[in-house]
Amino acid sequence: KTMAFRMLVGSLVLLFHSAVAFHSHFIHIKNGILPLNEGKSTNRINSFVFHHQKLALGRRTAATTSLDPWLSEKDVDTILQEQGPGSMRPNPLVPAERYTSKDWLLCLLTLPTTVELKRVLSQLLANTLFAIMVWVGYIMHPETVGFLTMGLHPGAHLLLGGALGLLLVFRTNTAYDRFWEGRRLWAFLIGRVRELARLGHGSLRGLDREHFLQLVAAFPPILLQHLQSGWKGWAKEENIELRRQADRQLAELVPKEDLSVLLPSNNRPFLLMKMLGNILSRVYSDPAKVRADRWGREGEPSDMESAVITAALTTERWHGEQMIMGAVEAIGGCERIVKTTVPVSYSRHTSRFLSMWCFTLPIVLVDMLHWRMIPLVIIISWALYVIEEVGHLIEDPFNMVFSGTDELKLAQSFPGMRLDVMERLPAKERRLLERGGNMLVPQDYDVARFHEDYIRVATAAAAAPA
Repeated sequence: KTMAFRMLVGSLVLLFHSAVAFHSHFIHIKNGILPLNEGKSTNRINSFVFHHQKLALGRRTAATTSLDPWLSEKDVDTILQEQGPGSMRPNPLVPAERYTSKDWLLCLLTLPTTVELKRVLSQLLANTLFAIMVWVGYIMHPETVGFLTMGLHPGAHLLLGGALGLLLVFRTNTAYDRFWEGRRLWAFLIGRVRELARLGHGSLRGLDREHFLQLVAAFPPILLQHLQSGWKGWAKEENIELRRQADRQLAELVPKEDLSVLLPSNNRPFLLMKMLGNILSRVYSDPAKVRADRWGREGEPSDMESAVITAALTTERWHGEQMIMGAVEAIGGCERIVKTTVPVSYSRHTSRFLSMWCFTLPIVLVDMLHWRMIPLVIIISWALYVIEEVGHLIEDPFNMVFSGTDELKLAQSFPGMRLDVMERLPAKERRLLERGGNMLVPQDYDVARFHEDYIRVATAAAAAPA
């Protein structure tokens, strides 16, 4: 009795915690908060991040006021007020949504609406109907069906289950390798985009810089459009509006003159890389432009000044070409994932093996379990078919969005990446900070002024009497 009482109390406690967790998730969904946020308030997170960004800004701008790298919050507020609106744009690096053990009940309750179940529903229904037919035949015709199924042992299924499990594991691991390779290639491309942006800000001048940065900022969405352009749904007549919408989005990313060049192209991201290379070639190969941008004074530079200018030009040109070359190689890697599938013979054999194993399972189990065989077959078939379907879903990470799920969420990163490219910091002119930097700035600005300010203040502090 004591043991039974303890078990009852434990069950009630577990039920109470489950009800509390489900209620919390329900409130989050009702309030528009994602269920995997674990109940954290978005406003509190943004307030926390904003506070620490203010402190970080105080540390970065401390050199403009004193040699003390730690400023009080009041000093930071004063600096922000002097710099004007737009100087703070809280853009926290939000962690990806992750599954936790607290989400088990929500995952269980949302099972009927999952993408994987919808994709394997036809196979699951076929297996269920066949299991019902076997049970009906076992009851209605015991002299035939009952005789054929009598005494069958599931040993064969147990032996073949190991081989089937290996096939499913290899199939899923192969798909996950492709998924992870796609994510690594995209991270590599982000690094190349940021490095090209750094080159444009630090080395190019005037409208050459502005055109270069606009094309760099447009590269990620143009590449994703290219990788998704082969989706079989594009060829359908009813999806012509989707193609037009993609072209309209392209018109918002690049100038009109570039749009007329990009639209007819068969490979727009590669063409964009060629355009970036041509801009660099124009900047570094035109003697008059090099003299105006790098010398800008009367007379001829000395031998030492010429050597410094030549070394800088050679290094910048080589670095820019290396970044473009890396981006082109990454484009080829992404295209390889989209155009190359897991070997079809491997996938087909796994599907045939799994279907035969699941369809013969009712015949083996009906004599031992009778009607209880039907729900057991449904559960086993669902588990195995979904494992196989997960491999199909993640096999092409760039086109998962058309399958009803989007694990990489690449499109959500475009605004932040464009902000990284077009942001004019560390240029400290007030006109740039007020406008957020995301506009054409034909005038030149000094990106190293923050360092000059530091040297000026530090020199004055060192020269001051103790």
